[in-house]
Amino acid sequence: MKRSILLSVVLVPMMVSAMSLTEAVKKAVETHPQIEMKKEDREAQKRLLPKAQAGYLPSVDLSYSVGPEVTKTINNKRERESLTRQDASAVLVQNVFSGLDTTYAVEQQKALISSAGNNVKESANELALAASTYYIEVLRTHELLKIAKDNVAVHKKYLSQIDEKVKAGVGRSSDYKQTLARYENALSIEFLAAQNYDNAVSSFERILPGNLGAADLEKPAVGSIPANDLESLVEIAMKNNPKITVSHSDIEVATAALKRADAPFYPKVDI
Repeated sequence: MKRSILLSVVLVPMMVSAMSLTEAVKKAVETHPQIEMKKEDREAQKRLLPKAQAGYLPSVDLSYSVGPEVTKTINNKRERESLTRQDASAVLVQNVFSGLDTTYAVEQQKALISSAGNNVKESANELALAASTYYIEVLRTHELLKIAKDNVAVHKKYLSQIDEKVKAGVGRSSDYKQTLARYENALSIEFLAAQNYDNAVSSFERILPGNLGAADLEKPAVGSIPANDLESLVEIAMKNNPKITVSHSDIEVATAALKRADAPFYPKVDI
């Protein structure tokens, strides 16, 4: 009994599921170098925030010096004397007011972080759109290639039947020539469809590397749009499109930089 069970397990072929559109988009976003570059830029901007916030903290300057000193004064009766001089100091400085330079520097850096984060989302959206477009294009061109191949097969069959009739003396050679021309045209269409399919696969591999063809992809189901009228769709796009939020963040960066430029005109107060 155990042997039969094991044998049945061995004989069952491994079923490899096709990649869905959602999986393709997710994998492309997770592995594409463009997204990693944007993430690194965001992390770099985050690391610069403590530098901007350092203006709120006091600074401590420590100094120590040592060296030879030669004296010859009235106090030592004009006699030359060699000494070793040592000086040490510690100075604590707390800025109280600097024309709001630190405040606007922090605002500017936070806006840069927000802009970099939205740049990641924008690149992910663009990459997702490209992956979806090429994914569907691979399936579309493959279907057109199948139609072109079926069309060639039908014309080849008709050409063979007419050729038999001509050889039997019951068909006209003009019909054969006309059918041959249609058959050759069908071959040209098939060749063009094959080229289009190969181009679609190559474009898809630039987004998601790997030997993926139409047989490896799952046909996506038609979904629903988030709204039924144009005005609502535009409103949703304006609220959620990362490109819009990037523009808002860039405006905040420019505003903070403009306010920060006025700081040198104010007095600076330290304790």
